[in-house]
Amino acid sequence: MCVISVGEDRQTVLKFRDDRGYTFPIGLDPRHREFRNYALDSIPRTYLIDRENRIVSQMSGFAPEAFDRLQEELQRRLN
Repeated sequence: MCVISVGEDRQTVLKFRDDRGYTFPIGLDPRHREFRNYALDSIPRTYLIDRENRIVSQMSGFAPEAFDRLQEELQRRLN
């Protein structure tokens, strides 16, 4: 899993990740390239991409329950 942050500096992003106990990498998008490609209509936008580079699930906005389901789906696909 990789999260891409738009508009926040590295320290803010790392604090957010650490405060929530997340361990996955979070990338920065200072030029908004990925934002324009994947999240222009809403943020946060979350995609689950399979081993063949197909989007198999996506989530617009953030809700802890939906994020938990997305993580469960990821675990199922990895096993």
